[in-house]
Amino acid sequence: MLFRSASQAQASLRAAGFEPRQRMEQGEIWAGYWVSVQSLATREAADAALKTLAASGIADVYVMPGSDPPNVLSLGVFSDYQRAQRRVDEVRAIGLTPRIDDRKRAGSVYWIDVDLHEPGQLIDSSIFQSDPRKITRLEMRACPAATAG
Repeated sequence: MLFRSASQAQASLRAAGFEPRQRMEQGEIWAGYWVSVQSLATREAADAALKTLAASGIADVYVMPGSDPPNVLSLGVFSDYQRAQRRVDEVRAIGLTPRIDDRKRAGSVYWIDVDLHEPGQLIDSSIFQSDPRKITRLEMRACPAATAG
């Protein structure tokens, strides 16, 4: 979670009666919904698809360099799933087979550790939703074991 979001989450946890501890580690950060076409057999097929997309008004597309599989067309990364789905629908109407995947990037991940009051206790995740117009990406998991020091 982003640092600002981590600070807000800590405040919410304190208000709920917990004693949060923040830690940072390197990991993957969700960047958005990536729309791509990965079913093109040759570079020539990818180039032809680029021309077809451009002729249909979809010009912000490129062939991913060094991709595996090869000849992958990137059709954009979207923060909103509905916008990604609209792009999929536009591309499918042209006759291509697009897909949506989560796109992630390397970066600093902020974790907030808390001791539960009783084993198996669940934390109500709604305490983290401060803005109803914004979706908070949240992952809850067991804290790593403390190392003896």
